[in-house]
Amino acid sequence: MRPPELGVVEIAVLSTLRSEGIGSDDDHRNSAEVCDLVAQRTGASQDHSWVSLRAMAQPWSMQIPLIDFRGNLGSPEDLPADARYTQVRLTNMGELVAEARSVGVVSPVALAVGDMFCGGRRPPFRARQVVSALRLLASGRHVADTDLVALLGGPMVPTGSRIEVDHHQLARGVAVEAEMAAVITAVGDGQIDIVGFPPGVGMAAVGKMIVGTVRASEGQSPIRDVDDTSTYEDWVMRVSVSTRPNADVQAVIDDLDRTWPLRVSSTLELGTPAADLLRSWLAQFNDRLTAVKWIDRFEALLP
Repeated sequence: MRPPELGVVEIAVLSTLRSEGIGSDDDHRNSAEVCDLVAQRTGASQDHSWVSLRAMAQPWSMQIPLIDFRGNLGSPEDLPADARYTQVRLTNMGELVAEARSVGVVSPVALAVGDMFCGGRRPPFRARQVVSALRLLASGRHVADTDLVALLGGPMVPTGSRIEVDHHQLARGVAVEAEMAAVITAVGDGQIDIVGFPPGVGMAAVGKMIVGTVRASEGQSPIRDVDDTSTYEDWVMRVSVSTRPNADVQAVIDDLDRTWPLRVSSTLELGTPAADLLRSWLAQFNDRLTAVKWIDRFEALLP
């Protein structure tokens, strides 16, 4: 059984950047030129390469960006600038993935980032918990599947939204229905803070929903005002909601928590039991020492 890898196009993009010397310490290269290079080297279409390039750079798609992007990256609901007007290069972690691939090794990155960023169903897991599980396996001690799954923990998404899912069924490798919901909290004085939007949800959709709800109430809504208080420097999208005096703040939170797009449904699937995915990564090595070296290098690059 092969360990999980990134997609074919993603591998092609990273390998091309490495082969062309467009690493983390090198100058950025025009994105359109990179897509041309990928097409020439691998036959992958320029459109698919461009989608992969920007997805691997988007912090709302990847907990560990593999591409260092220069230019307008867009947002969860807005496209980036045209490839002709942006530049890219590998991040340190992108270099590690490409280097590993060049010597026939699958890095631990795919275990952590999943494949939802490129349209798949396999969710990400917290990178440091992936490291802990792999280290336990590489120790040579007998490890029960249940212990591995417990150490791995539940899935996450880079936006920070809550994931409500049957963890036991997900760990068995079967497809499960999940709810992804924003983090909505009361912050005092009738104020409500909304962060951690579900994947693919942006400010426009959230603002439109809340404003539409207020308008439809014809003055009866407990919501008085809504503001975009996002900090786009670190890609944290945030909505601040002000309620009217004497409003039941918890009731407002409960109503928002039930409403699209602050809550969305999604199907998650590992395809293989979680413990088997972890064991498959270790099985690619002939000795544990080599595995530990790759784990060390992966962990050293984590934020």
